[in-house]
Amino acid sequence: MDAGPIKPEQTAGPQLGTGLTLAILSIAGFAIGANIRITDPLLPTFASEFSTTVGAAALVAMFYALAHGALQIVYGPLGDRVGKLPVITVAALGSAVISAATALATSLAGLAALRLLSGVATAAIVPLTLAFIGDTTTYAQRHVALARFTGTVLLGLMCGQVLGGLIAEFLGWRAVFYFIAAVFAVAGIGLLLSPALRNHERPARRSSREAYAELFSLFKRPAVRHVLLAVCAQGGISFTSAAFVGAHLHDRFGFSLGMIGVMLGLFAAGGIVYSFVTARVLATFGERGTLMLGGVMFGLSFLAIAVTPYWQVFGPALFVAGIGLMMVHNMLQVSATQMAPEARGAALSLFAAMIFLGQTIGFAVLSPTYDHFGGVPIFVFTAIAFPIIAFGFRSTLAKH
Repeated sequence: MDAGPIKPEQTAGPQLGTGLTLAILSIAGFAIGANIRITDPLLPTFASEFSTTVGAAALVAMFYALAHGALQIVYGPLGDRVGKLPVITVAALGSAVISAATALATSLAGLAALRLLSGVATAAIVPLTLAFIGDTTTYAQRHVALARFTGTVLLGLMCGQVLGGLIAEFLGWRAVFYFIAAVFAVAGIGLLLSPALRNHERPARRSSREAYAELFSLFKRPAVRHVLLAVCAQGGISFTSAAFVGAHLHDRFGFSLGMIGVMLGLFAAGGIVYSFVTARVLATFGERGTLMLGGVMFGLSFLAIAVTPYWQVFGPALFVAGIGLMMVHNMLQVSATQMAPEARGAALSLFAAMIFLGQTIGFAVLSPTYDHFGGVPIFVFTAIAFPIIAFGFRSTLAKH
């Protein structure tokens, strides 16, 4: 069923918050990005240290994704009810404590449990920051503003994968989590001391029951369901498949942890590059053209990864795939900010929840697939499915 286009707001909003607040939120976004993908290059290490398979070790990432996604529906309405910045501050400080504790894990079960708690703590930060940007920018400004914040998250993804591999290789995997804890602490303390937190706009008073009733009422809107289904499929296919590229490089080409981190970092680098040229690409291709071009770029890149016998192809292919993914995801983000302007925290929390629900399903399906058949079937499936998602979503975009 055609959900119909999501309409842009016609009224201008206030200017995006203070430069200091945005800088601190960007640090938190960097920490989130690093934390999400920090275990990707470490899967072979976890498998070796805890005497298990790569597929079983990948459950560490699955537990994080499960908790991170499930808690979105708690934090979104909470942010709408008590304020977005206070919730982000508490989440950043809690993430610092849990990340430090993760470095002390002595078993795979303990590591998985702490990563689950990390997912609980970090779940608030990105969706509420996206909602904050949606509250304080006009539709015309929002593509670039969201792309720039997402660029900091992707920078965290890149550094998390690169530094995760390098730090683990030279200092051990436990040092990786101490690094993440320190970054979260900087963001949390910065927000705690910022004038913006003390002076934040307090939402209208309403009960928790009203806030959560509003959250679930969003599912009644066809356009909302269309966006959420698209982003769930995108998260389950793109992010999950990318997680197995490192293990594929290790198993097929004998890559070290450091080299795996560098290769995976190129995936995030592509998205960062796109964040700097968003306005120009949109002016050239329009929203629908950008969406479809991104889907094709991602699909062809993973097809190349699946069929090439040369490891040298992986770097350029991952870089192009990162650009394509960002082109598609940015369109989904902007549409998500328009799903329910009167309850943006709740709407963006549902959006983020569906990304991680998709990843949870993806890991549950693809982990045993990798253990039995390797990475090639996963990458071929991704090359076919991702462009279909992008093309299928184009009818939801607003017509300008």
